[in-house]
This record gives sequence, C-alpha cells and structure tokens, in this order.
Amino acid sequence: DSRVCMKKPDFTYIAVLRQLNAMAVDQYELGIFDRAQDKMYPRFWSPDKILSSINFLRQKNANGHDIFIRPKGSVGLIFFDDFSRATLKKLEEDGLKPATTIQSSPDNFQGWIRVSETPIDADLATAISKHLATKYGGDTNSADWRHFGRLAGFTNLKPQYKDEVGRSPFVKLHDGNGKLACEAQTLIRLGELSLSDKHLEDLNRIERLSRAQEHYALTSGDRVDPSRYYEGQLNGIIKKYGLGF
Repeated sequence: DSRVCMKKPDFTYIAVLRQLNAMAVDQYELGIFDRAQDKMYPRFWSPDKILSSINFLRQKNANGHDIFIRPKGSVGLIFFDDFSRATLKKLEEDGLKPATTIQSSPDNFQGWIRVSETPIDADLATAISKHLATKYGGDTNSADWRHFGRLAGFTNLKPQYKDEVGRSPFVKLHDGNGKLACEAQTLIRLGELSLSDKHLEDLNRIERLSRAQEHYALTSGDRVDPSRYYEGQLNGIIKKYGLGF
C-alpha cells in the first residue's frame, strides 16, 4: 500500500508552544487546580518541561483539573483579565496591544502586555495591572503581578461554561505576537505615578495616626511618644520604598 498515514496534529501542543513563545519566559509556574478540592498544585517548570508534560497535563485536565500558568517572577509582563473584544481593540488603538491574549471562556479574554524586556519591580507591575483593570473595565481582583492566567489548549472547567451536554469550552490562544507594547513607557510612568500617590496616602495615614496618638497621650496621661511612633513608621516606608516616593 503506497498510501501514507498522516499523523493528526496535536492542537494542544501547538497552542501551548505558541503561548510559551509569545510569553518568552525562562521559567514558569504551572498551577494545576483541583476544582473538586479547591486546591492549587504549583510546579516550577521550564518551557521544555511544560512541552514534554502535555500528556500529563491533558490527563489532569480530563480528571477535573484546570491548568494555569504565570511567569516566575515579575518579568515585565502585565496581566489583565475579563476583557471583551471591544476592549482588546481599544487596547490596540491606545498602543497597548498585548503580547499574549487568551480566550479564557466564550467572548472573554485575558493575557499579558509586555511593558519591559527585563524584570521590573513587583509593586510597579501590580500598580500597572490595577491601572489597566480600572481604566478598561477589567477584573480588579485579578490585577496583580503574580496572578495566574490560563494555559491555552486545555478546557475551562467552571460549571457555568458547560454546554447543554456537559462539555467544557477549550481555552484558546487568541493572539500571540510577543512584542513590547508601543506605549509601554507611558504605561510604566502611569504605574509609577500611581505608586507615588499610594505612598503619599501612606504618609498621610501615618500622620493622622500620630496625631491621634498625641491626642490620646494628652488626654489620658499615657506616656506615648507620638514623634517616635511617627519616625518609626516613616523609616519603615523609606526602607521599603526608598527616598524617591
């Protein structure tokens, strides 16, 4: 028989490979979430280890586990969640086309925007993520530098997404160009301003506490030293954030 048997493409492998290439991270944290037990099992894996474990992950997914992924560390990728197609279009118009976009459920998208080719401060990454969620109407509860996103090629097992015969939808790679956003520096600056505002709020809060302590000391006869308390709180902020807040 001269006919050649063609091997069926492994679409899960292809989807995972494309997502990993777009995210372009040396080390990832895989999250294998047992939905029945409400428990996450983390794995720190390289891209090669993930690709060689597709069958293992596929089996876990089939047995009631959602498959999640995030970069290990704050590497310059900013996570967003719960965006619509219209929001993705607006992002692109604003020069913030994501490096990786995942259709996590029908007509619902998440992903990562690349703002730097090198690691950035984790607090700054969170501030940028919160800015994106607030400005574009995303999920503010997911706006964090280390929030898990979904790995393409596996099913989303949330009960509300099952169809009439009980099938779960596949998580799809919507786009994966991997590129630095055109307005990355603008986004970083907005994140820095947001952090500065937060630091100022912290200082104001400490000053209010200091005044309250001073008032308490004057009215109660307690030997509370408000100046030392204030100084200690201020030194804590300077130690954490530096003098440039």
